[in-house]
Amino acid sequence: MFSGNTPDPFFSESVNIDSGGSVSIDLSLPKLAPSSVSISGRLLRPIPGKPIPLGLVVVRKGRHTPAQKKTDSLQIPPVYAGFVNEEGSYNVSVDDTGYYFIQGFANDYLPTYYNTQNVPTLFWQNADSVLLNSSQSNLDLYFERDSSYGAGKVSGNVSFSPAGNEDFEGITVLVESVTNTKYYAYNFCKADGSYYITNLPYGTYVIVAQKIGLNNATSYIFTIDSSHTYFSNINIILDPTDVENENPIPDKFILNQNYPNPFNPSTTISFDLPNRNLVTLKIFNPLGEEIAQLYNDILNAGLHNINFNAANLPSGVYFYRLKAGSFVQTKKMILLK
Repeated sequence: MFSGNTPDPFFSESVNIDSGGSVSIDLSLPKLAPSSVSISGRLLRPIPGKPIPLGLVVVRKGRHTPAQKKTDSLQIPPVYAGFVNEEGSYNVSVDDTGYYFIQGFANDYLPTYYNTQNVPTLFWQNADSVLLNSSQSNLDLYFERDSSYGAGKVSGNVSFSPAGNEDFEGITVLVESVTNTKYYAYNFCKADGSYYITNLPYGTYVIVAQKIGLNNATSYIFTIDSSHTYFSNINIILDPTDVENENPIPDKFILNQNYPNPFNPSTTISFDLPNRNLVTLKIFNPLGEEIAQLYNDILNAGLHNINFNAANLPSGVYFYRLKAGSFVQTKKMILLK
């Protein structure tokens, strides 16, 4: 348990301690059921694969396999957490069997999820959940270095549209550079939906919010420079519609982020149509030149998925544009060979 008597470190309450002072914090620890199972593994750098000493592992219930694109709604509770020792090892016990996501955090590294490919995994869409009906070991987490160092700060709130069932459990916010598409910093959403991120170098960024079971959401663009080192009220809106909810007819046009991203050599582009329409989906290079037309025909209302194979293209940033009636939207994707 963490300060504020919460099992979720995201929602832990900060504690102010004056120099030379002391603070008393009471914690109530619930006892694990006798049927508890445990998971263990290490926190590792991708190259050369050496352990990362000290960190935190958070285990959340939910099911997902990237190859099948299947996820169950996140159940709250349970959330379990455990600390990483100086040898980079962790061990976390759970008392409720089922599928779980495993997420790791360490100083100077971006957060990561467990996946079977043994690669750094920033987003749940690329993670593999683990069936915990018995104890498992060697569930290693691979991390990517966070090179953030600077005076820039940003804060804001995450909200849901439509409003109603606000559930801020397990929301991570990350800072993405518009210039090089790298991620430089992150933090958690608190129980009221607020977030605060520091140590940003000069640059142009967006904030990306992610929550298990939902599509990622992105803020508007902002620039940290010598005249503007702090931005507040950079707010983000999450669509609470489950990404696996394929039955209802959507009530608006939505162009989703391609999956996976980055990709090599193929990726899937999905979009929602609220009504029957003439649909055109095209790919462009950074110069704005059209390099492929993936679709140009009538489609019925609903969710649609179109595959794009870039085997003959070089690595780099590309853009895909959806046009359906008067709706036009463009998004960025990364081919990484």
